[in-house]
Amino acid sequence: MLPKTSQLIVSEVARSWIVNTYINAVGERPLVIVTRSLEQAEQLKSNLIQVNSAIDIEVLPSWESFPFEKISPQTKVMGKRNKILWRLRKQDYPDVIISTARSISQVITDQNFGSAIKIRKSDELNYEGLIDELSAFGYKRTSQVERCGEFAIRGSIIDIYPSTYAEPIRLEMWGDEVERLTTFSTRDQLSKNPLNVAQVFPASELCITDE
Repeated sequence: MLPKTSQLIVSEVARSWIVNTYINAVGERPLVIVTRSLEQAEQLKSNLIQVNSAIDIEVLPSWESFPFEKISPQTKVMGKRNKILWRLRKQDYPDVIISTARSISQVITDQNFGSAIKIRKSDELNYEGLIDELSAFGYKRTSQVERCGEFAIRGSIIDIYPSTYAEPIRLEMWGDEVERLTTFSTRDQLSKNPLNVAQVFPASELCITDE
């Protein structure tokens, strides 16, 4: 069950200050704010962070396509929506959810994919199980990862481009152990920044399950 919601209308200039004051005074989460456009939503998020850098904000994007068009929404859009819906189902509420009228009115699937795939450095993981989970989450296996929603396996290296990440991640395995976990560049395929943990959310809003 989601917490009770309230409606608050304020001028755009004062919005970030009033939202921060409201959160500190009332304490109920999440506060849902509906904006005219995604650009306005992102700007409000930026303004809120300037007022309070510790505030937990999620922006709910909308599909670029309409339901009956033969065009799938972008993988990053579906990944972001999945992450927010997963947080709500787990009652891990952010302080603020900023949405547009279009994104909040679009159909939300009733499917609960359980949990994200969590990968930690030095952890052991089931190789075949990971492949099955990625496939069920809508990830496409390719020879080389170049786009969001893809994964590739080359010997002891597993490359994944998570739907909520700006860069793909690389698992370097030693047997069943994640020996090294980093981001990498799609341009030259070279490893970049080390990671201790990574979360992989579905690349589609409709996941394949046994049910």
